Amino acid sequence: MISRSEKILISCSNGKKISELDNILKKKNFLKIFYTDKSKNLFNRKGFIRNLGPDNKQYLDNLISKIKKNKINKYIPLADEEVFVASKNIIYFKKNKIKVFCNNFNIVKILNNKIKTLKFLTKLKINVPIWKEFNNQKEFNKSIEFYLDNKIDLVVKPIISRGNREIYYFKKKNYINLKNSFKKFENNFFFNEMLFPNYYDVDLFSKRITNNGVIIRKNLNPLNPTKYKGFKIIKNQNFSEQCQKINKKINNKFIIDIDAMTDKNGIIKIIEMNSRPSGAFSYSIKKNILLQNEFIKYLSK
Repeated sequence: MISRSEKILISCSNGKKISELDNILKKKNFLKIFYTDKSKNLFNRKGFIRNLGPDNKQYLDNLISKIKKNKINKYIPLADEEVFVASKNIIYFKKNKIKVFCNNFNIVKILNNKIKTLKFLTKLKINVPIWKEFNNQKEFNKSIEFYLDNKIDLVVKPIISRGNREIYYFKKKNYINLKNSFKKFENNFFFNEMLFPNYYDVDLFSKRITNNGVIIRKNLNPLNPTKYKGFKIIKNQNFSEQCQKINKKINNKFIIDIDAMTDKNGIIKIIEMNSRPSGAFSYSIKKNILLQNEFIKYLSK
């Protein structure tokens, strides 16, 4: 049982789904929830702490100072950059008696880089899109020829990015134009097989939280998945087993977000993984009372 003095700080307080998480946690009156964001308190949340943003050199010291001032002893970072900083400086948090809910820095570094993630998944024999990296014009053109010869439409994606930013789609008829675009994609980009709906989000919970840690959510707006129109929780044994394999290999300590789509043959392929929970992970908790209790119990450890 969490003590009555238990205080937990949760980041991204201006996120669209944070209110859902807030409602779940506040059912337990022995929890006192604080929230933080680099923007002003848009939802007038009680216990709000404004931070400087992870790109600010004073961010970490400022955040820990405010955490200590409010006698908060646990912290849940929910943004990629915040998880990166927290995991990298986990010893600093421990010295200040603050428990952080995130994965080890060596895992976070892999998941924040799409090429490293795809290489990791390929070694595990997990279904991923056909992908190619390039370091020069010759490799760039050779990769395009590969997709053209195999009649595969492709996507040009950033290796390191946040969300669905700077993603470019090319049909086979546009490959000639793409060959003339090397300078545009010279740094921080790679090729990926173009996939199709359906679109899936997976909330991958640590075995330390629950034994049933794979929650597969089918996005009900697959053609524009970032615009929320709801989810449907589904079962898929083969895909679930692949996710469980990942969970075991990374020794997941909290919650990982997995994004996946289907290829032209209907095979589900993982397009990327995120080192933090999905923005809608509270949906999975909301729909499962047992998981709610297990999640809150884990926060108490």
